[in-house]
Amino acid sequence: PVRPFSAARGRAGIMASDAGEIKLDPVNPRTENGRQFLDTVSRMAQADLRDLHRYAGMLAHKATLESISRVGSGAVVVLGEAISLPEHTASYACILYTAEPILHRQGHTALFVRFALSLFSEGDRRQLRAVPAFVASIARALGQHARSLGAASAAMRAITRAAEATAPNPHCLTACHAVAAMLGCDGKHYREVCAMADSDIFEVLPAASGCQVEDVLCFYYYAGVAYAALKKWSKATDSFSMVLVTPSAALSAVAMAAERWRILCSLMAAGKPPSMPVAASQGMARSLADDVRPFTRIAEAFVTLNPTALAEALKAEEEALAASSLTGLAAQLHRAQQARVILGLTSTFVTITTAEIAEKLGLGSAADAEALVFDLVRAGTLRASIDQERGVVSFLDDDATADPAMLVKRVESLVGAAAALADAIATRERDVVLSPDCVKHATMRARGRVSAEAGRSGAMAAAAGGADADVAEAMRRSTLDM
Repeated sequence: PVRPFSAARGRAGIMASDAGEIKLDPVNPRTENGRQFLDTVSRMAQADLRDLHRYAGMLAHKATLESISRVGSGAVVVLGEAISLPEHTASYACILYTAEPILHRQGHTALFVRFALSLFSEGDRRQLRAVPAFVASIARALGQHARSLGAASAAMRAITRAAEATAPNPHCLTACHAVAAMLGCDGKHYREVCAMADSDIFEVLPAASGCQVEDVLCFYYYAGVAYAALKKWSKATDSFSMVLVTPSAALSAVAMAAERWRILCSLMAAGKPPSMPVAASQGMARSLADDVRPFTRIAEAFVTLNPTALAEALKAEEEALAASSLTGLAAQLHRAQQARVILGLTSTFVTITTAEIAEKLGLGSAADAEALVFDLVRAGTLRASIDQERGVVSFLDDDATADPAMLVKRVESLVGAAAALADAIATRERDVVLSPDCVKHATMRARGRVSAEAGRSGAMAAAAGGADADVAEAMRRSTLDM
């Protein structure tokens, strides 16, 4: 433990620790050189200079690495007290980035978590955006340490703020997004993670955001987990597919885990195993085939719509499911398969007894079949009515399921709308007929038609008269010849 600092020693750049009194490096922020260093780095951050990462990192190592290696966390406490947020946000970030591995090695992770939460909660957004690599590294370390200390919820809120602050634009993915999604799933904040995943994020700028391939993989993986937790199976399948199409140098453990989830979620959503995304590499497809073989066998048993075959497959692959922490999700496949069987019956039967449904599904009693049908109707998956006295289920068309009172209201509204449309058309016709401009235009067109017809008649008459004269002349000549 570090003893409290005295104000006099703090101003003089001297610290007290169990190792005795040690003078800090000349760039200690409580000295003149240290204050100049902080001001310089902060000005560079405000100017968004490209060499800030290199310059600040060099000074951070000089300021903290030597002193921390000698006296443990005491120097970081001094730096933490001397640096003011948000004024020196960039300096704070680069020093904390340098101190993290040393603090972790010496067991001072709680101290690092406290400083990181302060940085993300109180730091200046523009300065945070100027040091994306520092922010990304601190966020990843904070995510790991916060999980071990049970502070996932607090860390998620702070890192979510950092994600908004460090993104070059609202559509850009950052490392903070991935860490926030991980912490959200760890703290069961699934709705917040889904809201983040539903936003328009479609761009990755590594140099401007500090985002790496691992961050992209983790973001979509944990987004898929959150969707699955809320039973949004189609979106979960799509998120896990994004993991497979993300370019990477080699097959990762995240991709293998995503493919296991993807198979089970696709069975829940579509009743069949998913096809490999077109953008996924052939090498990845071949590598994943061996790893997910137990889940492929489960999918094959599911599509047979045979409850016994599915139960046997789940029993045989029990160890693989437990190793992947997917036992709970796999247990829901029974209900999903039963729903598929009942939906298939709608294409064959109009009415069927609950006893027959129970027999086809291998259920214990007709009451169990009735409860299953009721759940499907309530969820909107199935349209049917249940006669409990006779134990009969009637599958209904869309029109048959409508409430009669609602149908009457709908018909009345349609008739009223049609009558209103007819009145509008009649009114428009009267307006057009009685319009002076319309009457004038119609009269002029009629006169034009009459003149044209008269001209055509005269021409035809003249032509006919000329023809008669020609005939008479021909007859006269023939008479003279005779």
